[in-house]
Amino acid sequence: MSDKPKVYVTRRVPSRGIELLKPHCTITQWDDDSVVPRETLIQNIAGMDALFCLLTDKIDAEVLDAGIALYHTKESSGTLKKISVLLT
Repeated sequence: MSDKPKVYVTRRVPSRGIELLKPHCTITQWDDDSVVPRETLIQNIAGMDALFCLLTDKIDAEVLDAGIALYHTKESSGTLKKISVLLT
């Protein structure tokens, strides 16, 4: 099991950004240029330590609450602690 923080990336971002994160984080990424479907986002943030999203992603109380609530239903080392937004 890795001690690295787990980060969910909601979109394809420049590869340089992902390469900078990889030595320090375990990355899970929505590998598409379209907006991640809301239900997929809610499912995939369970147990993540951080969320790397774009301004076009709808991150609201429901999504944040789901990330925390889903964490408590899974065995995982993380709970959502940080959100970073890529400004384009």
